[in-house]
Amino acid sequence: MSKETAKKLIADLQTNDELKAKIRGQLVKAAAGAGYDVTTEEMAEAEKQFISERTKKTKLSSDELDAVAGGVMWHGEKAPDGHEFDCDCSYHDYSYQAENNF
Repeated sequence: MSKETAKKLIADLQTNDELKAKIRGQLVKAAAGAGYDVTTEEMAEAEKQFISERTKKTKLSSDELDAVAGGVMWHGEKAPDGHEFDCDCSYHDYSYQAENNF
């Protein structure tokens, strides 16, 4: 299976309930062969719970917000107002400066 085919399968599984049920049924059979006693309904519910937990919104702590950095760079005609501007972001390692008496 090529990478493109794998990507298409993943995309199709998100929209095609019939394909999802078929794959889930095969997964349950494979799981039973590996010693897991689970039904297709239990797998569907576990999938919903997993997706819900992975996608729920969380608030950032003050420390996390302090660590956020960002910038924007527009070039030429693609800039919203037709003017070009840049935002330069850089990282400074002050520990190196302190160690080397800068």
